[in-house]
Amino acid sequence: MNECRFAKLRAANYLGFPRIGGVWIACNPHLWAWRQLRQSAALANQARVQAEIVIPRYSMLPYVRTFEPDLSAYRRQPVRVFRPSRGKVFLIGRIPNLRLCCFSAVGIAQQYFRRQVSRLANYLLRRVPTIPTVAEELFVAEAIRQLDSTTLRAYGPDQNSVTEGLDENDDGPFREASTCSTQNVSELHETDGEELDEVDDAPVRAERIAAEQRFLDIQKADGEHYQVLLRRTRGLLDAAILGIPDYALATFLEKEHGVTTRGNVDNEHSIELLADSIVPELQSYRADPTVDIVWARRGRSAQDAVKSQGFAAHPDSFPGFVRNVLRTSGGDQLFQDPDRSGIAGETPNPASGTHYMHRGRTLGGRVTICASPPVVRQLEILQSADEVMMDVAFALVAEGHRLVGLAGDEFVVEVPDSEVDQLKSKICDLAHHAAARYLGAITPSLEVNECDEW
Repeated sequence: MNECRFAKLRAANYLGFPRIGGVWIACNPHLWAWRQLRQSAALANQARVQAEIVIPRYSMLPYVRTFEPDLSAYRRQPVRVFRPSRGKVFLIGRIPNLRLCCFSAVGIAQQYFRRQVSRLANYLLRRVPTIPTVAEELFVAEAIRQLDSTTLRAYGPDQNSVTEGLDENDDGPFREASTCSTQNVSELHETDGEELDEVDDAPVRAERIAAEQRFLDIQKADGEHYQVLLRRTRGLLDAAILGIPDYALATFLEKEHGVTTRGNVDNEHSIELLADSIVPELQSYRADPTVDIVWARRGRSAQDAVKSQGFAAHPDSFPGFVRNVLRTSGGDQLFQDPDRSGIAGETPNPASGTHYMHRGRTLGGRVTICASPPVVRQLEILQSADEVMMDVAFALVAEGHRLVGLAGDEFVVEVPDSEVDQLKSKICDLAHHAAARYLGAITPSLEVNECDEW
């Protein structure tokens, strides 16, 4: 199964994994095909049942999901199969950008970043169209990045001086000069001691203006190209906040968001652009706190650890090295420090891999499982989104509305067709108030639409 590690699952658990694997299923084409096959068989079996009313079952842990039938699987089908009862209609409610809202709310609540530097939170607060705005900024930044290296080198320090001391295969922030945005080029000038007034960045400004105009033309046409740009931007943001590994980016974008890209390298560079100059809160959120957690529990600073282990030139790769060592040798080679061997409590062999694991907390106060930092941060976002949707569902049911379905960021309510106009605004306000208990001021305006099929 390629690089997905599921060898520790018992044989009896393999059959159920496509149903509980969550977002990781979309990172592996074989597991995705397996889940599609299982869902197709389940849908075919459900179609043979001569029942006028379908009542799905819900499971709350680890995520909210439905089965018998799987409403999420039906939702992905191009054909709508559910119809309301006679004399009634469906009201389909949706919380736009729910996962991005939870990312901003969790990041601020857990102090991964401050509200003042959260550009997504500011967009949501000011009701700015988030995805189109980020898509335009990413389109322009990628156009500037594609300028040839000789052009960019004329407006920044020499590439060899920037990368001095780094391995040519290192994945650090200055991997190649062409990945620097205009803002980063200016920052490099400041660190190099040059005056910005002496720099003529006319080619960069000209490319920015041209790229903005090209995006505006694409947006006005509102064709398939524009929709692909929006889906790719949403997919890259999804991958960044969920911690999808670089090798799985292309598969994740294709399976989860329907976007075929040029490869993992281009996607990785695009996420770097997002974090560097477009959505700066991604930078702190993607930072790996493994080293801080491990050495803080031993009463030492992370900076001392990086120096003592010889990773001063490659600090970005040190957290991964620590996790690998703790998984395999239990940390013998990490903690055998001759300068501290006689200090009480400095045992060379800690408890094994659990030494760096910790727990997080969702917006609703639930404590996550004990896991590594990337897993905990993903759980905080996904489970917080589930809590928002469940609170919306409970609020609707408590007010006497007939909730017939819940899938992802959508909920379906069946109402009499004669009361649609008066109930639509009530349901929208009720759902918005329920979501605001978790998301606060960044709660987006809900979309509630009338339809006769779902």
